[in-house]
Amino acid sequence: MDEVARYNIERWAALVKANALFTRPHLDLDADTARQRVDPDGMFGDLSGRDVLLLGGGGGQQSSAFALLGACVTVVDIAQGQLEGDQQAAEHYGLTITTQQGDMRDLSALGDARFDLVYQPYSLNFVPDAHEVFTQVGVCCVLVGCTT
Repeated sequence: MDEVARYNIERWAALVKANALFTRPHLDLDADTARQRVDPDGMFGDLSGRDVLLLGGGGGQQSSAFALLGACVTVVDIAQGQLEGDQQAAEHYGLTITTQQGDMRDLSALGDARFDLVYQPYSLNFVPDAHEVFTQVGVCCVLVGCTT
C-alpha cells in the first residue's frame, strides 16, 4: 500500500466518522429519484440486469440508485466505512450489492469481470494520475455493450 492509499483510507475513515455529506446513504429513493441521481439525462437507458461497476462510489448513494433501477451493482472503494454505507442502503431497500474494498488503481481483485457500465462519481480527484484508473478499467474489466 502506498502513501496515496494510506492517506485516502485515513481521510475517508475520518469523514465517515464525522458523518460527512458524501458518507451518508440515501435511504429515501424511489425509481424516479434514483434515475435523477445517477442518470438525469437518460443516457444509460434501461438498467435492468445490467452489470454496473462503481469506482470510489461507496457510501450508499449511487449504488442503491443503480440497484433500484434494476442493475447488478459492484462497488470498489478504498474505505471500509463507505462500503458499510452501501450495505446499509442495500439492506434498507432489500437489494443485493457486491462490495469490494480496494484501490481503484488496482482492480485485479475483479479478475475478468465484465461490466456494461463503469461509473465513477467524483473520486478521480483522490488519485494523482487518472490514467492509472483508466488503464485498470481497460485491462481488468471487459466492458460490454458500451456506447460512446
